Amino acid sequence: MLALTRGCGDALAQTRLFRVEEPQLIKLNITEASAGVYAEGDYEQTTFKDSGTSATHDRLFVGPSVGLNLNGSVYHPNLFQYQIISDGAYGWSQDNLRSTTTQRQNGLEYLGHFSGSADILANKPFHTSLFADYDHSYRDYDFFSRVIVDTWRYGLRSAYDAGPFSFTFTYSHRDEDTSSFSGPSTWQQDVIGFAAHHERKHGGTTLNYTFDDFNRTDFGQNTRGGDHTVTLSDTETLGSRDQMRFTSAAGYTIRDDPVLPSDEATANADLTVDHRENLTSLYDVSFDRYTSGGFTSETTLAQASLRHKLYDSLVSTLLLRGADYESSDQSDNGYTRRYGIGLAESYTKRLSENHRLRIDGSVLGEHVDQQDASTVANEKHSFGESGVPDAFSLNVVNVDSTSIQVWSVSRTQRFVQGQQYNIIQNGSVTQIQRILGAVPPIDNDVVVDYQAEPTGQGHYEAFTDTFGIRFELWHNLWGIYGRYSGSENNAPKSLNVQNLSIYTAGTDFTWHWLRAGAEYSVYRSDQASYNTGRLFESAGFNLDDASSLGLDFSQTWTDYRNARRQETDYRFVTHYRCRFTSHLRADVEGGFDLRQGAGFDQTLATFRPSIDYVIGRTTIRAGYDFEYNMFLNNETQVQHLFTVRVKRIF
Repeated sequence: MLALTRGCGDALAQTRLFRVEEPQLIKLNITEASAGVYAEGDYEQTTFKDSGTSATHDRLFVGPSVGLNLNGSVYHPNLFQYQIISDGAYGWSQDNLRSTTTQRQNGLEYLGHFSGSADILANKPFHTSLFADYDHSYRDYDFFSRVIVDTWRYGLRSAYDAGPFSFTFTYSHRDEDTSSFSGPSTWQQDVIGFAAHHERKHGGTTLNYTFDDFNRTDFGQNTRGGDHTVTLSDTETLGSRDQMRFTSAAGYTIRDDPVLPSDEATANADLTVDHRENLTSLYDVSFDRYTSGGFTSETTLAQASLRHKLYDSLVSTLLLRGADYESSDQSDNGYTRRYGIGLAESYTKRLSENHRLRIDGSVLGEHVDQQDASTVANEKHSFGESGVPDAFSLNVVNVDSTSIQVWSVSRTQRFVQGQQYNIIQNGSVTQIQRILGAVPPIDNDVVVDYQAEPTGQGHYEAFTDTFGIRFELWHNLWGIYGRYSGSENNAPKSLNVQNLSIYTAGTDFTWHWLRAGAEYSVYRSDQASYNTGRLFESAGFNLDDASSLGLDFSQTWTDYRNARRQETDYRFVTHYRCRFTSHLRADVEGGFDLRQGAGFDQTLATFRPSIDYVIGRTTIRAGYDFEYNMFLNNETQVQHLFTVRVKRIF
């Protein structure tokens, strides 16, 4: 009898577990509903001291808010299921702009967030997802730059998965408007993509096509175009022990630009072979061909390395490499061809239970044939790569500064001199320096086009060496380090190839909530020299169970010896958070950045307090944002932004 009862119970449980959901024309489930009020105010003022002129922009919005979250399905979840999340206010907006003239705009406006998505045939080989969302929010480009961003996006993704094959089609549209000191910034984009993938036991192949149609305006400057991009990539694992890994990719992009069309073809292949547990060889080849207008460049790189680990603490690498760069335009052509051999060593020694020593070094000898052309295009750089914060130096000397154009890596955005970057001359070397607080900010990775004085033809030998040492004491509580890198050559003076030596010494200290350090670098070249010093101090700790405090300081000094100019940068940022009661919480953050130097004086300051009060299902939130930016003791920008929200969840 007991067995019979247990069997009936198990059968009933299985029936409930595998119960089939019956079709229903429309299924709706409301998960949250809320109501309240939202207010937002913004005041901006820009003053130009030399001309005595100013411009102000003030905006005020207030209105009732409604929030509704729901999900459900149409006929059956396996056919069509959806989700909607909305939380926004619809109210009265007043917008005033005053400069030489006055512009006023009043009307009804919606501010908030809306997000909707739907899945069609989610459990079938062929399935589709739809999405649409609108968002009115704040974006922090860095600590001292907060902007208001309105974004509208929608699109779809359809996919077909059949065994080892899968096919995907995507479409997305984006409209983005940014409001800041520098004026409005707009971005419209439509992207269509198709992908096909074949998965195998030891690898996979993917084919992609993308069409990107974009149109953006920053500082009144418009950039628009359409990119057609095709890429083919493959990964393979080979060998009886899967000891070989091979990856390859090729791509081609055509830029349909009404002003300056371009195209770029790229290809690369990498092979890694594990001969033994402690012996590995690596092989890399890459190719890049770029054309724009009458300019053409081709870059080919190839290298092979053998890495041997004698002990866990000692790694040796033997390197062979070659590179060929060719460029030409209507006026002249240039090239740089180099090949050489190098050796690198990395050694770690445990001095005792608490202390450790790290040493690394490398040497590289190369033969170079060179002739620099007057036109340089698509030259890749990263800010800070030369050791100076927020700056880098162009590869070619004696540059015509009026010809410099700095672009995003995708070349969809051209940055503006004087707004997002400055040009600094140090001897015959030209430096690009990023302006803090710029909206939109300049990317960390960029490409640069420019004109320079062409050089004659010649060849030479170059020798590059590096050395680094670091003592880690008391489990890295205290670190002491030094680095050296240098490059020497016997190039003719007409080629303008620099001999370079960089010496760096520093120390850092890390203990619980405290971290501090100091570093000093000496950059010596026969074309441009400078020294850089840096201090940093940070602390983060809990004052008690309900509050925490964070402090960050940094100080940087740069002395450009050839240009006889100095720059300093002092930065301080603090964060304080406190939960006064179970209902009341407050956050405060603020800081300043003082940069001084000839033609580059800038002062930034920010103060942002906010409070949250929650009682039951009611939430009250208020925030204030103050920003101050003074550039060259002439242009001063001040912003006050506040938000107040009351929300009740039902």
